[in-house]
Amino acid sequence: MTDNDSATGKAMPKAVARPPKGAPQSLPLPRGQLVLVGCGAFAVTQLPNLAVVLRRWYGCRIRACLTDAGSRLVARDALAAATGSPVWGPHWPTDQGMVPHKELADWADMVIVAPATANFVAKAAHGIADSLALSVVTGTAAPVFVAPAYSEHAFARPSTARNLRLLEEEGYHVVPTERAVSVHNGRVAEGGMASMTSLLGFIGRVTSTMDGGDEPRGEGPARAGHGLDEEGARVDGTR
Repeated sequence: MTDNDSATGKAMPKAVARPPKGAPQSLPLPRGQLVLVGCGAFAVTQLPNLAVVLRRWYGCRIRACLTDAGSRLVARDALAAATGSPVWGPHWPTDQGMVPHKELADWADMVIVAPATANFVAKAAHGIADSLALSVVTGTAAPVFVAPAYSEHAFARPSTARNLRLLEEEGYHVVPTERAVSVHNGRVAEGGMASMTSLLGFIGRVTSTMDGGDEPRGEGPARAGHGLDEEGARVDGTR
């Protein structure tokens, strides 16, 4: 294993700031490689910023993969710049001499789906892999963290609870949703994607038990709205 990403030739970045309270101080990435998956909920617009924060705090290499709907909501150029790597999906090209879903699934030390739509959750819960992103998530041996984002009424349906329960039974780690503002009507309701610090805090608590530790690496529960890392840089914006 070298420090160069085979897709970009870029050296693995070094962490340049300590994570704030609520976020894990390190991530268990043996090769320093993380795949971000973005689906077609408005929260996917936050994906480039999440990528910047992960590289800044943990020094990991990142590849991003978008669903078809996700690719309509976030600029590929912005995501490529934030990850330092070309964006994968929604198309499934094989002209590079590789099987894309196997390449990403085997490359990942961890997968984070943020946001995961009701459609994505339902398909993953039932083992349906009809897109590049779903094939990566269902086909990887790496831990997968799923951060759902639902509309208010979809979140209240019994099928939603069943699908989330099935997802956990399949071995995925489901990040609890939070109250969030609907871009449709401006109302605050349940079912929104977890904030960045809540997401990372959850990952820290889960991965601490994977490592066999008694306590999570994060310093207590994540607090939504914490906006600064230890060097004072904003985490809810690139600057």
